[in-house]
Amino acid sequence: MLGIFLGILKWLGILLLVLLGLVLTVLLAVLFVPVRYEAEGSFRGELLAKGQISWLWRLFSIQAVYDGDTEVSLRIFGVKPGRKKETAERTEKTETPDPVVTGSGKRPEEEVPVYESRPKAEAPASEKHQGTEEGIKEKVPAAGTKNAKNGQKKKRVRQSLFQKIKVTFQRNCGKLKTAEERWQKLMEFLEKEENKNTFRLLKRQVIRFFKHVLPGKVSGTVRFGFEDPYTTGRILTYISPFYGWYGRTIQVIPVFDEQVLDGELSLKGRIRIATLLFIGFQVWRDKNFRTLLKRWQAAY
Repeated sequence: MLGIFLGILKWLGILLLVLLGLVLTVLLAVLFVPVRYEAEGSFRGELLAKGQISWLWRLFSIQAVYDGDTEVSLRIFGVKPGRKKETAERTEKTETPDPVVTGSGKRPEEEVPVYESRPKAEAPASEKHQGTEEGIKEKVPAAGTKNAKNGQKKKRVRQSLFQKIKVTFQRNCGKLKTAEERWQKLMEFLEKEENKNTFRLLKRQVIRFFKHVLPGKVSGTVRFGFEDPYTTGRILTYISPFYGWYGRTIQVIPVFDEQVLDGELSLKGRIRIATLLFIGFQVWRDKNFRTLLKRWQAAY
């Protein structure tokens, strides 16, 4: 009985070790097996491009192709999961009811009511004369009141304009004072030695991050030209300061007697999650960086 119990414990231990080994293997694969990406494209009157992201020796991959239309496909162990089935789209037509007509095929005519217009009774001549005199008497003081109102309105506009200028000037003075105080605080912050060390660390890690993420292999050819040789020469002058960046990987071919633009480009790179985590850990272990991060979170 004891031997059977020990045998069961033995097999359970072996099973747990196998499961632990599988979990550890997957974790190490996620951390240290890089995610690889590659892309290539060409332009000769029409843009053609193709890209791929793969992991674990292309057991998992995403491919994208552009040749006028974009097509994206996912492959797991080389097989496309969940293939889409083409279905025909059907639209339902809704019928609108016909308008109601009479038996003869014509709509019944609507009767339009007719109203009789009666002539208005004219006022006596004496009343007309009296109303005209009263209207003339009322127009004279109304004109004077209108001029007084216009003068008061202009005065209020001038006062409002001066008040706006005064408020704007005071506001700008306050902003300049606040900006000057912030600039002084920023300079004091940057002059501290611990902050300088933190910024140097951030600079190193950012450079290291981009070196790791950016493609390691780049190659291509660009051929361009204009009918005017002077324009081609000017473009060569503009791009010549950047020759140290692209000279070893991209070949530039100028054409001085023809208007042309074509070329091709290919690049490859990889991203390892363990390297990104290590870069982040190098920044996080800096005590001053954690302090600055807490202050920033408290402020915002």
